[in-house]
Order: sequence, then structure tokens, then C-alpha cells
Amino acid sequence: MHGDQIFDKVFGQLMKTTSILEPKITQSLLEGRLTKNQLATIEEIDGIHEFNGLVSHMESNEQRWVQVLDHPNAEEVIPDPWK
Repeated sequence: MHGDQIFDKVFGQLMKTTSILEPKITQSLLEGRLTKNQLATIEEIDGIHEFNGLVSHMESNEQRWVQVLDHPNAEEVIPDPWK
């Protein structure tokens, strides 16, 4: 796939409603600050090749991801390799 095709695929996935009703991700992830729907969406996009490993990275680097939630310009502090 080329850059535009990858973007379209990922964008489409992010814009759709999740099909997961009960996420397997623990609700305490990121200090429990995410909604059930947000957890389900993260779980679902973790299954996309480009985001594979996102959940495990969030679990093992939780404080770095909490900084993303708290930062006024979150896109500036997204941990590598997810930028």
C-alpha cells in the first residue's frame, strides 16, 4: 500500500463506530480516564497493522500516554514510534 491508501484505511477505521461492545482492555488503563467506548476503539485499531502493539505500548508506557491526555498540544508528545 502507498501512503494515501494507508491514510485512507486508517482514517476510515478511526471514523467508524467500534463494533466491540465489551473491551478486553482493563478500564484502569491510563488511570481509568478513558471511556468504555474509547477503550473499545483503541482495542479495535490495535488490530490494524499500522497500530499493532498500541495497547501493549500504552500498558507498558502508561505515564507517557497520560502526558498525552494532559498536554494542551497532545500531538507534540505522542510517544515514539506512534508519531
